[in-house]
This record gives sequence, C-alpha cells and structure tokens, in this order.
Amino acid sequence: MAYTLRVTRRDPETDVGADIALDEWRSVVAGDPSLAFHDGVLRSTNPITGDEITMTSPDGAHWSSEDGEVPLHFRRGTISVDLRGDSDAVIAKLVEIAALLGAFVVGDEGERYGTGA
Repeated sequence: MAYTLRVTRRDPETDVGADIALDEWRSVVAGDPSLAFHDGVLRSTNPITGDEITMTSPDGAHWSSEDGEVPLHFRRGTISVDLRGDSDAVIAKLVEIAALLGAFVVGDEGERYGTGA
C-alpha cells in the first residue's frame, strides 16, 4: 500500500498557507538535472502484478534516482509522491525540493520531515 508525502506550504491541520506556484515548480525542475518533466503521462509498474500503470499528470515530473525513476505529481499547489519500499532517499530529495520552495514535507498522518518541519 502506498503512503503519500507532499511538499507544501499549507498547514496539514488548518489548510492555511500559500500554494506553490507552477512557475516555481518549473524553475526547480529546470535547475536540477536529476529532475525532468515527462510527456504529460506518468508511467509506473504495479509491483505486485507487473502491469504498467499510466496516469495523466500534465505538470508532473520524475526524479532519476539510483533506484530508478520516482514520479512527482504537481496538483493544486503541492508536489506529491507515493512511497513504496525504502523511502529514505525519496524523503531526502523531497526535503531538498521543499527547502528550495520555502515549503515543508508532510505525510498522510500529518508528520513533517526536514528543516521546515
């Protein structure tokens, strides 16, 4: 089962805070050679069945890590990642992205990661 982490400026309890602007997100992706926008469709493999999963994500990107490509979704002023398996490297990358955006990383249960926590 996936666990979602989000890079956001909104407080998870009150939903107060500014959205991350699309141009800010684009600037982060453009400035990081390990990040790249895709063709508007995210592709992944179901770890159980091996089936390809596709999802429309016009402003999504992927992070090329040592363990493969990690899809990053941009929607409604936040960046999200569905974690599976070992996640320390993904969390570290999200914390790095959050620092560039003056944001923080928050999980499904409201826990915060990194210096903006």
